[in-house]
Amino acid sequence: MNKSYMLVICLLAASFTGCLGSDDIVDEVPVEEQETIEPVGTGDNGGNETNNYYYNNDTYYVNGTDYLELISQVENLTVAVEELTHEVKVLTDAIEEMQSSKYDVPENSSILINNYDYYYDEDDQKQLRLTPQYQIIKSGNTITIEYLGPRTSSSHFLSTERNCTNGYLDLTFLTGESDIIMSIGDSHSKYVDRGFDIVKECEVDPDFEDKVDIYSYWTTITITLPEEPVRLALGGYYMAGNSVYTFS
Repeated sequence: MNKSYMLVICLLAASFTGCLGSDDIVDEVPVEEQETIEPVGTGDNGGNETNNYYYNNDTYYVNGTDYLELISQVENLTVAVEELTHEVKVLTDAIEEMQSSKYDVPENSSILINNYDYYYDEDDQKQLRLTPQYQIIKSGNTITIEYLGPRTSSSHFLSTERNCTNGYLDLTFLTGESDIIMSIGDSHSKYVDRGFDIVKECEVDPDFEDKVDIYSYWTTITITLPEEPVRLALGGYYMAGNSVYTFS
């Protein structure tokens, strides 16, 4: 019986020994090393440069720059930009309002231009006198300039109800947006060249009918413009300082 126990023990021992020596044992997998990232720079902000901060005379300096003064300049600039933006808005609103409320000129309207002269009253005081001299009548695009007075002192004409003159106006006809429709100089030849219809209604003295200078006199002048005018400027080409009238 002792031999039987010994045989069992030997068989068990041989079985374990074979398992321990087998090639099927799985090798241990090594654990990978963890990657380490080193910080870059030595400055206060983690960069390669160091910012120098210091306080002196109630202000702060950063790398030699007055920090508080810089902030003040930025604030002043911001205020200036806001003011400029407001001014631009006001101007834009004014332009839009002007464009949206264009003056609707009447189809039939006129402008009266006075003659200015001085006289002395009974107290020998110098006084200004206004006398109607020209009436500019607008009927749509058609313009008629009528001479009202004073009566010409030339001996070439007889005394009649209708006055005439050899004086021509520097005129500029304008649209509502002040664009020039036509400009005309102050001479008879320029009015003829631009196609004005010139009419002389005053009576000429028969003794002077052959006089060369009589042809330039006129009572009414008429022309049809390519566009209906809204304003009229005296004094040649439309420039600042000229008298500007609006048809009404």
